[in-house]
Amino acid sequence: MTIDLVTKGIRAGMSPAAAAIQDQIDEHLRALADLFRIVDWRRQSGESLTDQQLHVCTLAAAGLSNREIAARMFLSEDTVKTHLRLSYSVLGIRRRSQLVWALAGKGGAV
Repeated sequence: MTIDLVTKGIRAGMSPAAAAIQDQIDEHLRALADLFRIVDWRRQSGESLTDQQLHVCTLAAAGLSNREIAARMFLSEDTVKTHLRLSYSVLGIRRRSQLVWALAGKGGAV
């Protein structure tokens, strides 16, 4: 029996509220798994993104605005812009729209 079949069976017995909470938990677990893949790529590749740059890039790739990233990380918007600009250089990209591709191409999916 696969994990998907077990998960479907468990969800079938859940209330709608419990299923919604489980969906949120699953989403957060997928995001964490993606972040761990990116961190693992970083460790293996020797790229020089700092932890904070990587975090900013991950949030930007997930669709957050600079203002939202700044609020979430307790940074100024200018600091977020600087992290992104420096990260683009390290990743060899020019635009925010290329972040998902750049991070996914380095061994992690965002």
